[in-house]
Formats: sequence, structure tokens, C-alpha cells
Amino acid sequence: MIRSSCYLLTTIAVVALVGTAIPLALANPVDHGSHMIECAKVCANTQVQCDSCFKHCFTLVSEGKHDHALCAQYCLDCADCCKMCESLCARQGPLSSMALDFCAKCCDECALQCEKMPGDAKMADCAKSCRTCAASCRDMAKQLNATK
Repeated sequence: MIRSSCYLLTTIAVVALVGTAIPLALANPVDHGSHMIECAKVCANTQVQCDSCFKHCFTLVSEGKHDHALCAQYCLDCADCCKMCESLCARQGPLSSMALDFCAKCCDECALQCEKMPGDAKMADCAKSCRTCAASCRDMAKQLNATK
């Protein structure tokens, strides 16, 4: 009897704490929701661009153009960084600020590699998308850090 009473009291206490903690955790004096979603969309677009550029580079490497091998790796890694950042921004996770900084740096590096291949429209598109994503991530991170 005492044991079941303890479980009941513990359950009530947990429900009460969670019931008050969740609204407090979600209360944010500055709502970045719509900006985070827009940034997530930019990251998602860049992830697709990088994955597509990886395939392009992979095809070129298989045709003997081995100078595209390193760029293929950058595109693949950058796509994964963008995917992670997109997920964290979409759900407005507590680690999104760090992911935004990391994604911006990854995109900078990927763009640099793609820009080393002049005259290739696919690489130029990827570089442009990466530059756009890096700027979006930096802007969003700046907004988040300003409200801390």
C-alpha cells in the first residue's frame, strides 16, 4: 500500500513538474520560429545541391577526371552538415546555434572547392547554393546569439 502511494505521489509530482516546465522551456521572448524554418529550407536546398554535385563529381572521376575527387568528398560532407542543420533548425533544437556555425563553415569550404573548377555549371550552382546557405546560417546564428 505504501509502495503504490509512493508511485502515485511520484507520478503526480512528475506530471506537475513537466506540466509547468514545458511551457517555461518553450517560452521564448523572441520568436525565431519563422526565421528558423526559412533557414532550414535553405539548408535543405543546399543539401540537395551538394548531393547532386557529389554525383556529378563522382561521374567525372569515373571518367578519369580525378581532379574532382576531393570536391566530391567536400560535397558529400557538406550535404550531411546541411542535413543536420536543417533538422535542428526545423525543430528549433537547443544545439541549433552550434549547428548553424558549423554548417556555415562547411558551406564555405565546399564552395571554395567547387569554385576551383571553373566553367562547370553544376559546380557553380553548388558553390552559389553553399554561399547562400553560409550567409543564411550566419545570419540566423547571429539572431539567436543576440537574444541569449
